[in-house]
Amino acid sequence: MRVNEGVTESFGLRFDSSEDQRRISKKNNFINRTVLYIRKSNPLAKRRCSGVERSFSAKHGNTESMPIKVIVIIFLVLISTFALVAVIMLIHSMFIATKGKKISLYPDPQKALVVLDIQESYSGTNPGQPVTIPPATGLIATVNRLIDMAATSGMEVAYIRQVFSNNLIVRLHGGRKRGTVIIDRRIKVINKNDFDKNRTDAFSNKQFEQFLIDRHIDELYLVGVDAAYCVYYTALGALNRGYKVTVVKDAVISRNNMADVLDRYRRKGIAVITSEQLLGKT
Repeated sequence: MRVNEGVTESFGLRFDSSEDQRRISKKNNFINRTVLYIRKSNPLAKRRCSGVERSFSAKHGNTESMPIKVIVIIFLVLISTFALVAVIMLIHSMFIATKGKKISLYPDPQKALVVLDIQESYSGTNPGQPVTIPPATGLIATVNRLIDMAATSGMEVAYIRQVFSNNLIVRLHGGRKRGTVIIDRRIKVINKNDFDKNRTDAFSNKQFEQFLIDRHIDELYLVGVDAAYCVYYTALGALNRGYKVTVVKDAVISRNNMADVLDRYRRKGIAVITSEQLLGKT
């Protein structure tokens, strides 16, 4: 701003009154306060805009009264905020139960044993991301007994694998994709009902959901890993669709405290039984 014989020049315009001078001064103060606030609240914008300001100053001189720097800073803040929100939404979507259409009342309803994420990378003999350290003992033998029971009783068995489909999701979930994801070699595989998922809820795979519908299944028994995440959110996804859901507590494991996990099941209306109780039903 330059004042000469009662004439004010600012932003390329000329103003003759003292009232105009005060208005322009007030505007400049507001811009400066805005820049200062954004600099303090967003270190990334501060670093990036410092370079922009230096470059602009070299070409055009002092930029203290130039509104373009405010526009650049606000633009960078908006971009960084949008990216942060996108990441938060992506993470949130991985840890939320899906919703779907309620199942029908079948004239001859069936049951299914769902084996969740018992795969080489989580529970194998040399896991890359072990669910528990040291590995839980007895899980494989218990699940295999239940698979044998299902095979002899006519209960359907479905196998679910956690498969990451892109590197971003892998990194956010804390892992890395390592070749083909396969079921733990010690688990008995008695059919080809094999479904993959890239979220915690198995119902995110529409083929798995249709598999249950086609076979008129209305009751699920869940076993596998991790009890606090994939087993839990799959159970919620099933409840959202009207299935009766039971978790076999000695056929699931978790990094979390199991007493707390099982209590959370019960509060949500998920039944909890032992493998012996299930074996005694058939």
